[in-house]
Amino acid sequence: MTGAIWVVQAVHYPLFAAVGRAGWAEYEAAHRRRITPVVGPAMLAQTGVAAALAVRDPGVLATLNLALVAALLLATVTVFGALHERLGRRWDGVAHRRLLALNAVRAVAWTAQLAVAIVLVP
Repeated sequence: MTGAIWVVQAVHYPLFAAVGRAGWAEYEAAHRRRITPVVGPAMLAQTGVAAALAVRDPGVLATLNLALVAALLLATVTVFGALHERLGRRWDGVAHRRLLALNAVRAVAWTAQLAVAIVLVP
């Protein structure tokens, strides 16, 4: 997920502004339709692995790892889902800037989660 989120942050989301208003609604719908089967299963697998690590080796790092994964999943479904819904209705520059800013935080959090997971996996 860390690699996927950085591609989204560096490539996909910045390019949203170049689509244009005329084709925006169709583009956003296609983006959501295509990205969901790529990131959805990966996020669910990541959650399962984090839970398994927490059961295998309960402790501060495993708890932190699971908390990061759970928070990222929750934020993706709620905050980012709402932003994409808003953008799905029409192009909104304010929502786009918010998406970019919040996703930068999400990318950093996913990078931190990866670092914690690396330490946990022997």
